[in-house]
Amino acid sequence: IRKYTRHELGNIIDSNVDTFDVCRWNVLDIRDIIGLQPHFLGAIYRAIIHKCFSQVERLKKRMGASGSDLHWWYSFDEAHRLFEDGLFCAAIRDVLKEGRKFNYSVGLTSNSVSDFVKFKYRTDLLEQARTFMFYGDPNAIATNETTLADYRNMAVPDRGVALLPRMPTYSFLLKQPGVLREARLGITKEQLLVLGTSRTAPLVDQAIARYGDSPEKWGPPYLRSRGALWAADRLEQIYGAEDYREDRLTEILGEVAA
Repeated sequence: IRKYTRHELGNIIDSNVDTFDVCRWNVLDIRDIIGLQPHFLGAIYRAIIHKCFSQVERLKKRMGASGSDLHWWYSFDEAHRLFEDGLFCAAIRDVLKEGRKFNYSVGLTSNSVSDFVKFKYRTDLLEQARTFMFYGDPNAIATNETTLADYRNMAVPDRGVALLPRMPTYSFLLKQPGVLREARLGITKEQLLVLGTSRTAPLVDQAIARYGDSPEKWGPPYLRSRGALWAADRLEQIYGAEDYREDRLTEILGEVAA
């Protein structure tokens, strides 16, 4: 785990630079350890969770009164790999119960509804989580009793399950207290040019390999290769401006989406 305590990924565990003070997002990429046995992976994750929570609490104290009004979001992707660790499950249960008290939210994402059905503290999850999102599932049909049972175990009513097999691309079933509806992301072709997908990621990698890893170098030729000529020109204008800031990249991507 040396990679996760040194260099660019070390900021979240051990670093001379405290990125919690200067960054809007702190991300730990676990692709290099995801293949470990669950008890090893769970141990590393528990250390990371403790570090994140304690770091945020210190930051809130340093900010004084304004810190208490800020909201933090902790997102655990591929959560099913961590559900195999009992101590991690207990930690998530406690976080779900105490989150509102400390003004933070927790997101758990996985590839299958059955992963959450198997979660050791599923009852706590159903009681504490206020929002559930389910993407379309062609297997949620009458002849597939196992899949139907999984959704019902996650408290999805039959009228919601009936929507899942015929939901359009880039839409999901939104379930909240008193709310059950199909929600569409509204992703356009223009947005797909800049969103990371299994199809666009290799093209971005190729552009980076050819032009360098700075967005101002690979961004414009990449956008031109996808047919977004005006977006490439606009990106060059932003990077060439005297008042250029890194967060201006978010602005141009928003304009592309619009």
